Amino acid sequence: MRQLRTRRITRTSVFGVAALIGALSLTACSDEDRATIDRAVASSQADADSAASPAPLATDAAATDGKTSTQGKSSGSSGSSGSSGSKSSGSASGSGTSSSGTSQGSGNSSNGSSGGSSDSDDDTPNYPSCDGTNSKVKGSILSRPINHVLLTVTNTGSTTCNAVGYPGIGYEGAQAVMAYDHNSVPQSVIALEPGQSAYASVRTSAADGSGEGGFDVKALRVSFQDNLGGFNDGQVTVPLSKSVWIDSSAVVTYWQSDFETATSF
Repeated sequence: MRQLRTRRITRTSVFGVAALIGALSLTACSDEDRATIDRAVASSQADADSAASPAPLATDAAATDGKTSTQGKSSGSSGSSGSSGSKSSGSASGSGTSSSGTSQGSGNSSNGSSGGSSDSDDDTPNYPSCDGTNSKVKGSILSRPINHVLLTVTNTGSTTCNAVGYPGIGYEGAQAVMAYDHNSVPQSVIALEPGQSAYASVRTSAADGSGEGGFDVKALRVSFQDNLGGFNDGQVTVPLSKSVWIDSSAVVTYWQSDFETATSF
């Protein structure tokens, strides 16, 4: 029935348009007439398309309305979710930026602190340096290697101390502190607990006699470096069991954790 009704409406509309075109064609067609024809054709086509679409039954309409309503709610929910998502995204982005800024600020502060501490030596444990007030130094003349004196510093205090750098060696007749062996730098500062010892060796003269000048020395004056690398004002005198010859080739090692290492340079 719907298809038959649609065909009748379509045919009626087409016949009406044809009749109108035929009537106008019998007379001279002006521009206004042509415009009227175009509007009539367009209107008839619209009516035909509308008639071709069957009207839904009441139940269909209700169902359609329900779907439309449901879709509208879904769309609304989607819109709300989208809006909420945008807000959430914005908040997350803001938080991320804020966190990044905080981290960066903290990093800069940390770098600044690190830079300051590196000036004083990051590898130095946070203990006072060993010196004549908390330590005792002993000098031993070695037969092997020849022309060597072993210095042993022992922590006699009640707290840990740092044996920093190398001992400053002086003696009667010396114009300056003895040179040190650049190859003997340890990996870290030697921290001595009470009763523990560190070692340094003094090569007093060249075995081949290539050193210049020299003095017979019966005692050594030992100075200590502080945690900043400078020498303390105090000195200790270390007596030797016999005289040793010290010439221009004499060098001293850094403090080492064991005497084998100290005498290997």
